[in-house]
Amino acid sequence: SNQFALDFFKGLSPEKAEAYKIQEIFDLFLIVSYTSLSFFSFKCFVHTKTRAIWTSFWPGTFDMIETNLILFNLRNGATEASVYGLGIFTLLKWVSGLILIAVFLRHLIRERVVR
Repeated sequence: SNQFALDFFKGLSPEKAEAYKIQEIFDLFLIVSYTSLSFFSFKCFVHTKTRAIWTSFWPGTFDMIETNLILFNLRNGATEASVYGLGIFTLLKWVSGLILIAVFLRHLIRERVVR
């Protein structure tokens, strides 16, 4: 909930907030890495010309928004308005990740059946 996120950010000591910032900056590199890997894996293993390949960017996009919201709150201090939507983007990240896996598996299974 928004209140949980607000309480979490406000409860961080300056040292823990700084450590969390560093962790989130590393997370940005991880997001780029796993998004690239999922895109190229999809491109290599799923031989399709459909728009389904673009689903590989959804989790990373939502994760990037979530991470930037976290960094914003760490830098500027959390308010009710600034934590609003954080949970939504977290949920969208995970749901889109599951959709990506389902689409990937569906195409892999379909290709194996055709061969």
